[in-house]
Amino acid sequence: MSRYFIDDVRSAPNGYICIRPTEIETFLSTLFASSPNEIEEISFDHDLGLDPNGAEYPSGYEILKRIEEEVVTNGFIPPRLVVHSANPVGRTNMLRVITSIYRRSNK
Repeated sequence: MSRYFIDDVRSAPNGYICIRPTEIETFLSTLFASSPNEIEEISFDHDLGLDPNGAEYPSGYEILKRIEEEVVTNGFIPPRLVVHSANPVGRTNMLRVITSIYRRSNK
């Protein structure tokens, strides 16, 4: 089982695979196609920086909303979802989405 760490600046802690903002779309495609229990945990940062053109990458909140949509529309079973963001408002909003994801997935 794998553990992933989504962040634009920090290095992943030992035992985690780092996902940078440029890799998010590929990661989500892999995540949604994975078997349950293949991915143990995903840790999220909220603010994921800017692309080379100055546009914001999707935030951790937006990524969690996509996971929630996949739970609702396709019955996706999420792994453990945690937040490591230092952004207090973003952190609170992300934790609310995680609660909703778990409620909707009966996890």
